[in-house]
Amino acid sequence: MINKYLSTLFAFFFFLSLSITGAFSFSKFLHISIVASLALIFSSLLGLLVTSHKISIRKQLDFYPLLYTIYAISVGLLLPNKSTFNYSVVFIFLFPLLYFSIRYLLDKLGLVMCLKLNFIAFILISTIPLVEFLANYFLSFSIQNFIYRPYAQEARALVNAFINRSYGLSNEPTQLAGYTLSMGGLAVYYAYLNSSRVFIITTVIYTLTLITTFSSGALAAIIIASTLLLARYLLNLLHSLKIKTLPFILILCVISMFSYILTKASTFGTVYKLVEFSQGVDSGRLGYWTIALTESYKNAFLPLGLGASGANDIIIANTYLLILFDLGFIGLILYLIFPLKIYISILYTRLTPHASNLLLFILITAYSAQLSYSTFYYPYAMIAGIFIFEITLFHRHKKIVQ
Repeated sequence: MINKYLSTLFAFFFFLSLSITGAFSFSKFLHISIVASLALIFSSLLGLLVTSHKISIRKQLDFYPLLYTIYAISVGLLLPNKSTFNYSVVFIFLFPLLYFSIRYLLDKLGLVMCLKLNFIAFILISTIPLVEFLANYFLSFSIQNFIYRPYAQEARALVNAFINRSYGLSNEPTQLAGYTLSMGGLAVYYAYLNSSRVFIITTVIYTLTLITTFSSGALAAIIIASTLLLARYLLNLLHSLKIKTLPFILILCVISMFSYILTKASTFGTVYKLVEFSQGVDSGRLGYWTIALTESYKNAFLPLGLGASGANDIIIANTYLLILFDLGFIGLILYLIFPLKIYISILYTRLTPHASNLLLFILITAYSAQLSYSTFYYPYAMIAGIFIFEITLFHRHKKIVQ
């Protein structure tokens, strides 16, 4: 009983600390979220050693993070650089250790309890950026002046030169948005399981938290997820009407082409610039992406070495291009297998349309958010993926979806 109580406390501390990547840090890289993750890993390893409780192996999923880690470490050994050791430590910390610690936590406490703990943590954490935005906008008062942020970026990012973006306890608004899309999305799903009133309130909190970050990455992630879900709905509709899909796909391609042209027009130019985050190819994210793609192309999309981007001080601001740059095309494919397997698991699970679409939305936005930042230090998408896969497995045995 005491052991389970302590495990619950460790779990709640872990979920509560996931967005604390800037405030109260012990060093530039030792954040509260890292300390909580280490505590979770230690408690999981201790539990495996001193108790009879074991991790249930998910053969459909668990193999791929291990394979990806082995491949990344192998590339690092074959193509070493000054950043290889640091990157290797991060990979081992995240994919085998943290991944299986979360799996152990889900086995020990149960999926519903873990969803509940994350729900409570998100509601508590989300109050900070909401209060921060309201205080900044209406009172011209910044609560960040009273939050200890010795190693984090200064919380001074603005929108249109006068609206303050919310940082919460994160290092930057983009990280807070990534946390909200993933862990906040899971909180919305848990609320959906309980009651319509709780679901509506949680969705409002989730939406307002995202808005206060003014994150272009979050906006792009929502647009991508909404587009893919709309395409899925239309394909299912065509299938039910027994209409051939090839002409529809061709029409969709033509619409996509004209949509891209429209983004260049002045009416949609603001949205395009917001998502791209620059005025041209020489600055902002598009400039970073162009450099990464060019260097990867020059190397025939072969690995340049684990940590090569960091060793050469190359800013990429895109997780997928970072993987392509460091680990090559094979590394990118190995990384994408994990969310693809989860996506397929959702499709092959008998869920209600609402539940299925909600889980797909969380998964797609979580991984699309990685288009705007390039670091494995904040594993929100991976954690959301683990939870979603467990939800699909749990639903096949016990009906938890309304």
